[in-house]
Amino acid sequence: MVKGNIQDPKVLQAMERFETEIDRIEIPGKPSSIFNFLRKTNKALHKGKPEYEILPETEEEVAQYLLLLSMGGSDALDRVLSFGYDQALIQARAGEND
Repeated sequence: MVKGNIQDPKVLQAMERFETEIDRIEIPGKPSSIFNFLRKTNKALHKGKPEYEILPETEEEVAQYLLLLSMGGSDALDRVLSFGYDQALIQARAGEND
């Protein structure tokens, strides 16, 4: 759980660094969080260009993307982000090795 102003790009960058560290551990699934939603939204809003699969650069952009995502009708956003945008969840699936 990450607490703070989730719309702040610095907080999101810290989440990105943490996800990168988690990803280095050999676990069955990749980590996911609001960070992933924002990167994919940024890419989609730039005509799918791969170089835009990055975090928005400003708090205003993040707020706009979150508004767009919330209007999408999916409850996926609710599973990783609090209503007040002050808490976010980073999920990583772990399992037993055979």
